[in-house]
Amino acid sequence: MTRRRATPYALLAPGLLWLGLFFVVPMYFMGVISLERGSLETGFRFTWELSNFTDSISEYETQFLRSFAYAGIATALALVIAYPLAYAIAFRAGRWKTLLLFAVIAPFFTTYLIRTLAWQTILSDESPTVDFLRAVGIVPDGGRVLDTSPSVIAGLTYNFLPLMILPLYANLERLDHRLIEAAKDLYASAAKAFWRVTLPLSAPGIVAGVLLTFIPAAGDYINATFLGGPNQAMIGNVIQGQYLELRNYPVAAALSFLLMVVILAVVVLYFRFAGTGALMGDESRTSLGSTGGRSRPVIAGRSRAIRWLRERALNLYAGIAVAYMLVPVAVIAVFSFNDPAGSFNVTWQGFTLEHWADPFGQVELTDALVTSLELATVSTAIATVIGTLLALALVRHRFFGRRAANVLLVVPLATPEVVIGAALLSMFVYLGVSRGFTTLVIAHVMFSISFVAIVVRSRLIGLDREIEEAAADLGAGPVSTFRTITLPLLAPGVLAGALLAFVLSLDDFVISNFNSGTTITFPLYIFGASQRGIPVEVNVLATILFAVTVIAIALVIWQQRRAQERAAPTGSPPTRSQPRSAEIASAARRTASTSSSTRSAS
Repeated sequence: MTRRRATPYALLAPGLLWLGLFFVVPMYFMGVISLERGSLETGFRFTWELSNFTDSISEYETQFLRSFAYAGIATALALVIAYPLAYAIAFRAGRWKTLLLFAVIAPFFTTYLIRTLAWQTILSDESPTVDFLRAVGIVPDGGRVLDTSPSVIAGLTYNFLPLMILPLYANLERLDHRLIEAAKDLYASAAKAFWRVTLPLSAPGIVAGVLLTFIPAAGDYINATFLGGPNQAMIGNVIQGQYLELRNYPVAAALSFLLMVVILAVVVLYFRFAGTGALMGDESRTSLGSTGGRSRPVIAGRSRAIRWLRERALNLYAGIAVAYMLVPVAVIAVFSFNDPAGSFNVTWQGFTLEHWADPFGQVELTDALVTSLELATVSTAIATVIGTLLALALVRHRFFGRRAANVLLVVPLATPEVVIGAALLSMFVYLGVSRGFTTLVIAHVMFSISFVAIVVRSRLIGLDREIEEAAADLGAGPVSTFRTITLPLLAPGVLAGALLAFVLSLDDFVISNFNSGTTITFPLYIFGASQRGIPVEVNVLATILFAVTVIAIALVIWQQRRAQERAAPTGSPPTRSQPRSAEIASAARRTASTSSSTRSAS
């Protein structure tokens, strides 16, 4: 095998090895444990105990059906909310596009547990929201919203809404606007053009959003824990209880395996008919030739006033939807100034700056936050390197097994967190590995690799290869070209992927809950404290982390725009037939000069 043919496999090796050892292999151990019988006292032994599966289905059928029902309703609601917002951002936002996208992902900058607890505050019996619902008759006098199915579904819808919006926006933004213009030229109304052109072509984004929303929602147990009661328990609650409380590993593994099989069946069907493009962010821009037919001529009779109202209505809706996404974040910040009389920071009782005066006064809380920051730093560094190498291999090389590598990269994204956490725990228990900081690093790197690879991959796809080709034509070697051309242009994508991995690691609770041992992270501390009362300092630190993350994201966006400005030619924009010649020549000469100097020094 020549060096050129071996390059993609060398780039793939670290990522595929990590995903193989800590995603595929744990699934095997989970399958083995699901066929065992015994207890902690008597020990577990492999007996092909298929009754674990049949007993699990019969005993927990209600929780399975409830989980899929809740996830299905939440996914449908998320689609209804997300599609108009994604459409508005893609087609109507203009110069506000970046800001609106920023607001869409802003909830991710606060810990998932704290966002859910904020909804507990919003939906509490004494909240203005519930008072309003009672006043309009939606909730009867004396009725409750918390500890009901609607509250759990509301939490699922909100928490996973960004996962619906982002693939929808990515698909809509890539649509060829000439298709819509062609429909209007054929006298189609705006509504007819939407139903005949825009909606069918956005189907891949819809399916991707549905998958990315339904899958984690089906395995979630946080919303049912904080916003529901015993009658709202989902299958994730059962798996968590069987693994971590009852230590009934065979039944817990069987439940996890059943959930995994159902989810994988859906994902395989999606891959079979749609491929991995929409999830990987590399579906090609739809061209005029893909419409498959002409729109019927429809005489547009809409008045200018109605058109004005329709356009403003969509913009108004976008503003309301963004405000809805930011309300829990605002509640978290506002309640950081609350002065509760007891241990529970749920109802507003007075303004104080006392908790901001010494936000690190709670020693256990501070230690947990420091642990989370250390964990996020280590796992992000490893995941960023591995994910970037994977992206380079998958975008810049064609090789045998490329499709399989794509699938392996996407499947962890399509696996409920409770299953990933359970599988890793199964492997560590089976092998007798002590859980702690090291197992957390392993887990966090594993689930971050795919996110980093997809972000960097999208950046790579958008890079102009002509600059690198020009450098090579002028004598620059592959290493010199990568160091002086590719890496600087790729840096914003790498930085964005690293920041995403850092935020995901800092936010993770479910996988950490299974594999932390005695190590306490920031989300684990919050979960434990929620039973006895969460100190206000949690809101303070969450607000500080949100502000720091916002600033970091703003710097990334600024750097990306600066890189685009450097890459853009001066004067008129380039045409397709005349690419950025001056920039390409300058970059190539710089690279060739560097390469020549290196050879001379040698």
